Amino acid sequence: MNEGTYIMPVAAQGYPEGYELVNVTLKQARDLKCNRCGGCCSGLREHVRKDDETGLPLHTWESPESAAGPGSQTADPDRYNDRTPDGSRLLLPVITNDEGELLIGETYDIDLDGRPHTSFHCSQLLDHPDGADGAETGCGLYAEPVEVRPYNCGAFPVFGLEVDDSIIEHGAYVPPLGNLPECEWYGLRIVGPWKER
Repeated sequence: MNEGTYIMPVAAQGYPEGYELVNVTLKQARDLKCNRCGGCCSGLREHVRKDDETGLPLHTWESPESAAGPGSQTADPDRYNDRTPDGSRLLLPVITNDEGELLIGETYDIDLDGRPHTSFHCSQLLDHPDGADGAETGCGLYAEPVEVRPYNCGAFPVFGLEVDDSIIEHGAYVPPLGNLPECEWYGLRIVGPWKER
């Protein structure tokens, strides 16, 4: 790992103000292997952090801060109707019932500001799949002969072009993982160089 740490000056990316992140290079970050905890695939999982007030998972498809921005996916919940090859829905809304229990619903809960709270459960998430060498989860789509995972799944959390762009422009990138403490990349800040020399 690259030497050095970074103290979060303000709360961001799910981390509280003052949290200490470890600096790693982009190559080091991309050399890590996903531990398949499943937290980024389903807010129903126990280790995904929940909101104290609403009980809803704090990991969402798009952060509430950007949810009303231009081109936002969460500004229109109907844009979450992506389908699997067999026509079934891919992302299922995670909601709370009257007793405060988390369950899968038909539509996303609406926050007080009128925006959908897009915590979700992926319909293709497999628990303890056969032949997965003890991995906690697997992907029903990725297991097929034709690898058809959505781009966002393959890009998360450190393989998307926004990571490269952020390092080039700002010299660093903090993956939005503060609400996924089981993630292999939790607590990391990616710094330059953008490419290994």
